[in-house]
Amino acid sequence: MGTFAKKEGLFRMNMMGKRVNQACRSVISPDLLVEPNEVLLPRPFARSLSFPEQVTCYAPARMSLLKRCVTNGPRRYPGATHLEMRHTNGEIRFIELDVPEQTRRQHAAKYFAMAQSGVTLIVYRHILDGDRVVFNRQPTLHKASMMGYRVKVLSGHKTLRFHYVNGSSFNADFDGDEMNIHVPQSLEAKAELDGLMDRQPQLPHSPLRRETEFGGLIQDHVAAGVIVLLLRDVSFVETSRRNLSY
Repeated sequence: MGTFAKKEGLFRMNMMGKRVNQACRSVISPDLLVEPNEVLLPRPFARSLSFPEQVTCYAPARMSLLKRCVTNGPRRYPGATHLEMRHTNGEIRFIELDVPEQTRRQHAAKYFAMAQSGVTLIVYRHILDGDRVVFNRQPTLHKASMMGYRVKVLSGHKTLRFHYVNGSSFNADFDGDEMNIHVPQSLEAKAELDGLMDRQPQLPHSPLRRETEFGGLIQDHVAAGVIVLLLRDVSFVETSRRNLSY
């Protein structure tokens, strides 16, 4: 009977289990010092996930960063796992970067020079600050259960951290709940996250019954708002009002 029962059984673990790449899962923690559409990602996760970014000579600063990632390799952050080269004749070649550092430096000098001569070079780099990801908690009941967030890489922690006002939309209470992160693997997917799934623009247009179900002012924020409103001779300019609202 143990073969079939519980989450580790044959049905739920193997037959119904969905395996995906470029995803991670961990316990969640609340954090008051992050933006509402920001998630803090532990560095070990950022090192194990990657995004394919094409090298272009029209962005020198970005090209320098990608060259540094190639030199660092897969074990140092920020680094890269491998390279993909696409020749004009249709040939595709992958180059692993889990090699000695001297070899990685040679790869960086050789292949980045080829990228400037017409060969398409794609660097599978580690996740960096500002990258877009899909943040999800199961069960996925409505659109607020799977939203686009911006990554901020954090060292010294092992939990996924985000602002606790978003806990109600995920129906999360931070008592050991776990959540998933999925990394988009194309520029088109990142554009969808920015335009359709980003958490911040969804707040004023929430289809849920109450705004607090999608994330709103709760606990200390409400108390602070009431205290400020009760103070005499206190006024705010429009920009300050908007910052306090969001």
